[in-house]
Amino acid sequence: MFIIPKVKAIDTKHGIFAHPDFLRFKFNERVALVIVLISGISYLGFTSGQLLAGGTFTLVALIKGFEMLYGLDASFYGILLSGAEFISLSLLFSDREKLEAPEEAVL
Repeated sequence: MFIIPKVKAIDTKHGIFAHPDFLRFKFNERVALVIVLISGISYLGFTSGQLLAGGTFTLVALIKGFEMLYGLDASFYGILLSGAEFISLSLLFSDREKLEAPEEAVL
């Protein structure tokens, strides 16, 4: 909480857009790369867990007596169902103009 104004001042002055950009500015490229890898792995694990839980819950709640095709586990179909839902909702409700970085933030 006390550090946010200092980071915001650096952001405003140098046009930093994301956390790895700040670390690249403050330290070096290698530190930013390590943070990107660690964050990517953790987000992948979190997202995988969400897909598995959401899809499995959907299958159990909505399709209770569903016979699994090809003898595969319900979790497999849950992941497919949840993944399809995630992708379709992302495509339907994404606002591409807001996702682009401002031009002055490009380093």
